[in-house]
Amino acid sequence: MLREYRQTQAEHPGAVVLWRNGEFFEVYFETARLLGTELNLRVKPRPFGKETVDFTGVPLANGRDAVHRLLQRGYRVVLVEQVDEPAMAGVLPKKTIKRAVVRVFTPGTLVELDLLDRGTNNYLAAVIVDHGVFGLSYCDVSTAEFAATEFHGPQARSRLEAELIRLQPAEILVTDDHAGTSTIPLPLHGSSQGVAEAARPTAWTRGNLTIWPAWHWDLTNATESLTQQFNTASLAGFGLTGLPQATRAAGVVIQYLRETHRASVAQIDHIRTMHHDAAMLLDPQTQRNLELLAPIGARKRGALVDLLDQTLTPMGGRLLRRWIAQPLTDLAPLEARQDAVTRYVEATLLRANVRNALKGVGDLERVANRVIQGVAGIEDVHRLRDSLRALPSVAALVHNATPAALCNTAPLLPADAILDVCADSLCLLERALNDEADATGDGVERGDLLKIRHGFDPELDRVVAAVRLEHDWLRTFETREIARTGIRLLKLTYNPKTGWFIELPRATPAYLIPAAYERKPGAGSNDRYTTAELQAHETLLQGNQLRLRELERAALGRVIAEVATHGQRLLATARTVAELDVFVGLAEVAVRRRYVRPLLTEGVELEIVNGRHPIVESTMHEPFMPNDTTLDAEDAQILVVTGPNMAGKSTYLRQVALITLLAQIGSYVPADAARIGLVDRIFTRIGAQDDIATGQSTFMVEMAETASILHTATPRSLIVLDELGRGTSTYDGLSIARAVIEWLHGNPQLGCRTLFATHYHELTALADTLPRVRNYHVTVADHDDQIVFLRKVLPGKADRSYGIHVAGLAGLPRPVVRRAAEVLALLETHSDEVRAQGHVSTTVSHPAPQIIATPVHPALRQLLGIKLDELTPLAALNKLYELQALAADLETAS
Repeated sequence: MLREYRQTQAEHPGAVVLWRNGEFFEVYFETARLLGTELNLRVKPRPFGKETVDFTGVPLANGRDAVHRLLQRGYRVVLVEQVDEPAMAGVLPKKTIKRAVVRVFTPGTLVELDLLDRGTNNYLAAVIVDHGVFGLSYCDVSTAEFAATEFHGPQARSRLEAELIRLQPAEILVTDDHAGTSTIPLPLHGSSQGVAEAARPTAWTRGNLTIWPAWHWDLTNATESLTQQFNTASLAGFGLTGLPQATRAAGVVIQYLRETHRASVAQIDHIRTMHHDAAMLLDPQTQRNLELLAPIGARKRGALVDLLDQTLTPMGGRLLRRWIAQPLTDLAPLEARQDAVTRYVEATLLRANVRNALKGVGDLERVANRVIQGVAGIEDVHRLRDSLRALPSVAALVHNATPAALCNTAPLLPADAILDVCADSLCLLERALNDEADATGDGVERGDLLKIRHGFDPELDRVVAAVRLEHDWLRTFETREIARTGIRLLKLTYNPKTGWFIELPRATPAYLIPAAYERKPGAGSNDRYTTAELQAHETLLQGNQLRLRELERAALGRVIAEVATHGQRLLATARTVAELDVFVGLAEVAVRRRYVRPLLTEGVELEIVNGRHPIVESTMHEPFMPNDTTLDAEDAQILVVTGPNMAGKSTYLRQVALITLLAQIGSYVPADAARIGLVDRIFTRIGAQDDIATGQSTFMVEMAETASILHTATPRSLIVLDELGRGTSTYDGLSIARAVIEWLHGNPQLGCRTLFATHYHELTALADTLPRVRNYHVTVADHDDQIVFLRKVLPGKADRSYGIHVAGLAGLPRPVVRRAAEVLALLETHSDEVRAQGHVSTTVSHPAPQIIATPVHPALRQLLGIKLDELTPLAALNKLYELQALAADLETAS
């Protein structure tokens, strides 16, 4: 056995081989020591002939948990199973057990439901670059989604990065030429930290990166793999003609899936070629800044998807995430989505009934894929049957709703789609499956828990009857022996290892024990016996049990194979149910949150009446202050928004971007009314932070992101810029901000709709010289030197900044705030002199000796270096302790 284990380990270097041995999965040699550390298992020496090796293991029942934990740590796991029946209870002749690799688990190739997140896709991606052209293919083998594309031109790398961020692949395949280089922008996903470097699998370099040898990426090999998979003579029908890099990547995905699954991946019968002009591309910054799929910071919830997800099926939840990350840019399909949502918004009772019916539908998509692939078990077919049982109710509601219930006569699914309830598959499963069966256990050792319903297989029924007959004999045998021997404590007992035996108390007098009783070895306080008659019936019973297991496995296999012939119908039904689930969920959100249907156009306008930030509004206990927005590339192209920190400028900017994005996934939007000309991209430059991984400063990151926007925006883009230029000196920042506005306004190739929030009040003067610039400000009430943020955005510019007020709200010591106000007054009075000299003049025209003559305290000196107008509350709090310590003397003196 060790020789076979060593050979398997050599064939899968760097992987953890779990070796089935009876009721355990075992590992040996250095892998045993590794698992001892990773899974906190006891490692022991075990003799194998003349050799003693380290070994450890986990019970079969814990095998899946061990696989899951190893995958989370970045390992590949090779599962070696026993592929024939072992001898039972020492009665049947023993033989050498045949074993084989049945599965190679990797993070991107999972189809096991208990190892997958039900609400997110689990993508395997392959990336190749050749002569500046990037090829990308990705597949979720658990749902059969398979796509490929290419990226060309100067923005190819950034567009690939955005797509990888959107997909969040669990595993990425690259050639050995690209490993360890920055040629491909690979996002970090997962971690293998804590694993000893020497023990870490050699195939992994960044937690989710797998090196696949270069010869697999050959175009001829890739094309052959794909044509074999699709059973076609060419790939012309899939749109891959003229896309060699996409073809290479897609071929590698198929090769890798075949290698890891050791079984057919027949459920993947087509590939979608992605066209980038049909969907909005969202760069990583925009996805992060708008908190589309994950909240910023340590919060677990609070992303847009958390707000919108009222889906009731796993495939509906996954589809919603894909829609959010990939909004549409074509008007016709968007209006079709809107129509479907509108029907359920208007039909309140129908919406409630459909949602209730959908609760009975499980993960039809992933279960159907397991059936087609041929790896489904009894628990999968039970899940499939339960989901199919719920479909007739859903279909009846959708297809039989009256016009009065709908408020119109349009169908409830887009493009007149029909919800196929797959009645033939349901009929087969109802006829074949036993409702009372233990769907997760073996259930045949005692002959009383059966997976297959009586009447489905006559031969199976005959064997079941024989097994039950033997059990009846065993029950009467015990009663008969008690009566015959007079030993009231006699028991007939079963042990999986030793079989059936008669159990007598050790104190039983010898004269009561019949001579036909043959002593059996055993431990404990009782003695064990058997008889020739009992052994004969036991042999017959166990033979029938083995036959029952074989027949039931064969019958279940026939059922699964028959259902698999309808696999593509099942997948189509799953996709229809997912769309229905999303439509009904979006309608539920629209009704609960008082959203409205936006009017979408091919124009360049963006008009929002009383718009609200969807995420912020959902977390507030008081009413949200709504705001209007009017943008038009031909008139009010650029809105310059001024106002103090904490007043709501950033919220307003994000609000407009989110409303636009919601409209372009087909959702209703948080507003009283909205008219939105479709945008091809949304760019956001909000906030800044150092990029430690690349050694870039805050300002460098800010400028790099701005440069990318200016180079890639089109006339149909929406740009959101917040506090551009604050990462450098005041005049540098002001100059850059002004130049960017002028470029966006004056470049004839741009002219895109832009929201520009700033503390540079000098920029408001641009509205006097640039005809498509408009000034807006966030209102503040100032009474007795106390400010109240009204959060209302109105036309016009802010009259002043409130940086010192914000510093006070953040908790700076009062003397520091007072001194800051005094210095600000001097700066404002002598602004011309300050501009000339670069510092606060010590010569003043009014008497203020107590201000100028007093030695400058270190706290004040540090405060003078802070850009008050750009100070956020968070930054003020970060400075608070330091300033308090420095200002301690001044605090005491005052």
